[in-house]
Amino acid sequence: MSPVHSVTTYSDPLEAASLIASIYFPHELRVLGQTQDFGLRLKATNLGPVTVGVLGWGADVAVESTYPGSFAINIPLSGRIESSHDGRTIRSMNGHATVCSPDQPARITLWSADCIGIGLKIDREYMVRKIRQLTGTDDEILLPDQLDLSGPRWRGWVNLLRALPGQDSGEEDLLGGRDVTRQLSGAITDSLIAGLTSAPPSQDSASAARPRQVKRVLDAVHADPARGWTLSDLAELAGVSGRRLQQSFGTTLGLSPTEYLRDLRLTLVHRDLLECTGGASVRDIAAKWGFVHAGRFSLLYKQKYGRLPSSTLNLR
Repeated sequence: MSPVHSVTTYSDPLEAASLIASIYFPHELRVLGQTQDFGLRLKATNLGPVTVGVLGWGADVAVESTYPGSFAINIPLSGRIESSHDGRTIRSMNGHATVCSPDQPARITLWSADCIGIGLKIDREYMVRKIRQLTGTDDEILLPDQLDLSGPRWRGWVNLLRALPGQDSGEEDLLGGRDVTRQLSGAITDSLIAGLTSAPPSQDSASAARPRQVKRVLDAVHADPARGWTLSDLAELAGVSGRRLQQSFGTTLGLSPTEYLRDLRLTLVHRDLLECTGGASVRDIAAKWGFVHAGRFSLLYKQKYGRLPSSTLNLR
């Protein structure tokens, strides 16, 4: 299954509510401000068990739902979102996110007219399966009503969510490679779970680390660096929880497994750009090594090598 993108604008509240229900959840939408100011703008990408979109309503609105079967995480990039959860009021602005749990009634009492936000939907069963793979337990993580996303460990996650939805066909992107949907949905969910469960390595983490587990993962990613590896895939391969694998990599290499894989891919792209003698483009070479989004790839490449990948290609 390939990612499904949509970019839509609706000025009629009934049509907008119907669209949101088809992409996210059945709900009750109420326009609080002037109806003539209303105008839903939605860019969304369906990744199967994960849906991510960027949306704004154009007017103050209220939304009520029971969120059947899935988590809903709303991340305001501007403006504010106010919600009521069992009588508790949650106010989120940029740097925070409001979380609605599956099958639990919650009311967004205000999505402000100036609020552009990320709407993330994750299937509950998919989340449970990922938690089991990453933590090695059957315990279910109870997400808080609000997430603090202001720390540096969340920055890349939020940037990924912002970059994905509704890419225009005219933009250069690399979506459409093998296992893209699985890779992206896994990366989004794995990073969320890792952020919620991460803890500083304990003093005995060196003794807990097992070099053969790290070596097993290194052998696998070097053998097939373009594969859509997720943290849960690598943890399953190593036979440990995702948390333990991260600690082992941090102790032995100073990087997380996904950071190591990303650096390996950048090295391979850099080599191919320097050695390219045919008509291959930056897009072709980046896609060959598993980069699925051109803009994010270019940023990572420039951070590592101090120039844009196109500049390296032109050096040949």
